[in-house]
Amino acid sequence: MTTAKPIENLTVQVANIASMEDRLSAMLTDKLNSSVAEMSAIQAHNTNQSNGPYQRQRYQQRPKTNFQQQNYQSPPISTCQGCGRYCLNRQSCPAQNSICRFCKVKGHFEQVCRKAKRKSMEISDKCAKICSLETNSGLARCIKSCALPVNSEIVLPVHVSRRIQGEQVLLEPNPNLEKKQLMGARCIVTVNKGKSVFRIINPTNKTVHLPRRYVLANAINVDEQFMQTLDNAKAKSINTIETKPKNTNRDNLEFVLSKAELTSQQKSQLRTFLNENKNVFATNLKELDQATSFKHKIETHDSHPVKMPFYRQPPHLQREIDRQVQEMLDNNIIVPSTSDLLSPVLLVRKRDGSYRFAIDYRKVKKQTKSVCFPLPRLECVFDAIGAANHVFST
Repeated sequence: MTTAKPIENLTVQVANIASMEDRLSAMLTDKLNSSVAEMSAIQAHNTNQSNGPYQRQRYQQRPKTNFQQQNYQSPPISTCQGCGRYCLNRQSCPAQNSICRFCKVKGHFEQVCRKAKRKSMEISDKCAKICSLETNSGLARCIKSCALPVNSEIVLPVHVSRRIQGEQVLLEPNPNLEKKQLMGARCIVTVNKGKSVFRIINPTNKTVHLPRRYVLANAINVDEQFMQTLDNAKAKSINTIETKPKNTNRDNLEFVLSKAELTSQQKSQLRTFLNENKNVFATNLKELDQATSFKHKIETHDSHPVKMPFYRQPPHLQREIDRQVQEMLDNNIIVPSTSDLLSPVLLVRKRDGSYRFAIDYRKVKKQTKSVCFPLPRLECVFDAIGAANHVFST
């Protein structure tokens, strides 16, 4: 009795092992059969692709000639959307009965599924050319370093790259000028030995320094056929305003401060202040303005108007009188008059040898009524002028 129990247990274990072996062998057999069936389907697909009815029919209907054998090309065949290969017969596609694991749809492999998330980007080979612009623009650079004075306009010599001798180009201001608060002018120039000129403006209240080879403008090609010259002879003036020509003597105006009892720092500050306000100084009669806001009236006693004859002058002084009178007429300082009053003209010699134009109003002054007007104290005037932001010149 004691020996029967181990024998029965051993028999049960051997039976379990045999059943497991049978099941494993059945699973392996099924797997092998499915693999053989899939390989057979793929082989049949390749056989149909190489020896399909499409090629046999194509060869029978269109026999090749000598010319066609050299130049004939088969029509393009699109790839199969099921397996990703070139399938001529959709019914023999190996992916016809397969199910995609992404979209769970039957009829295609997962590598050609359109709903699968991929990290690649598809770009179409067909690209349309809408518009193209070919440019060969050069650059206009400073030939040497320079300093642009405050509120000034300067024509700078520049070096133009990528241009031939005698070529006309359009200089377009470079956006770099905005960083320095400068303004450039668009202009058409002629390149001479790789050099030309460029107009630039400094509207700020500080001097701007430009280093050597600083880019000022872009040189752009210009078609001479589209260039038109303005004919000033045919231009008609509709409404013109006469203005005084700009005097350049103010730019050359210098202030001598050698005799001033100031320190070097104070002289420098004063010279800078005077240079910033050069427009308040007049170097000739053309720069003198007129006060038209108030009309002066002189009242005289009830007497006859003063009429005095002209003084006799030497010929050289008479020529000087005529010259100064004509100069004042040209600058609208005096106008022709038909008044009843008449006073002679005098010339007073200055220290530098020139003559000062003066009129003898002594008899007119005797007949003029005196007008009393209380003048303000000079201390108050100086205090008011010192607090003002404007500069006055007398």
